[in-house]
Amino acid sequence: MRKMLLLIIWLSSAVRCQPSKIHVSAQEGGLAEISCPYDSGYETYPKYFYKGIYGKRQSIIETAAGKKGSAQRGKYYIYDDTKRRMLHVTIHNVNLNDAETYWCWIDAYGFDPKTEIELKVYKAPAPPLVTSHPPATTVSDSASTTLWSTTPEDMRTVLPPLTGKRLYLAVAAAVAVAVLLLCLMVLYFKMRKHRHDTGFCEM
Repeated sequence: MRKMLLLIIWLSSAVRCQPSKIHVSAQEGGLAEISCPYDSGYETYPKYFYKGIYGKRQSIIETAAGKKGSAQRGKYYIYDDTKRRMLHVTIHNVNLNDAETYWCWIDAYGFDPKTEIELKVYKAPAPPLVTSHPPATTVSDSASTTLWSTTPEDMRTVLPPLTGKRLYLAVAAAVAVAVLLLCLMVLYFKMRKHRHDTGFCEM
């Protein structure tokens, strides 16, 4: 009976010593937010945040014993919420090297409650490639198509083809000019003839 009782106590201790494990993921350049719950009765104990596997863990940041508050060291921020019994840790500006095993650790007497954290960091997507090109203007007619860049150094004027009303106005203007020139020529010859006749009579 005594052996059975000792076995039960040993098994319960083994189960209790088995740390819980949570998984956290973050994007490169962002935040990794970690929350580790703990049982009642550990509110006044100092708490640590470790990095590395169990046998080679290193302390990153810790809280003061018996005090509810926060602390910051570099890009690591820790806050012990004793009312909700939750230890919060934030890692700012995470990079790919931060993908590691971490520990939330309570420094108690005898048994130290702990939570294992596996942090995965995903590579940030590459920014889109933006290219700029000078604006292009296309001018086309039935005969040919011309393409050039409308820049201040090379400005060109494209005259539209004469069709419809524009063609009619152009023809009318040409006829009017021709008639005017004809009238001027007739008037010129009449005046010349008049002078010739006048001069012949005086002789």
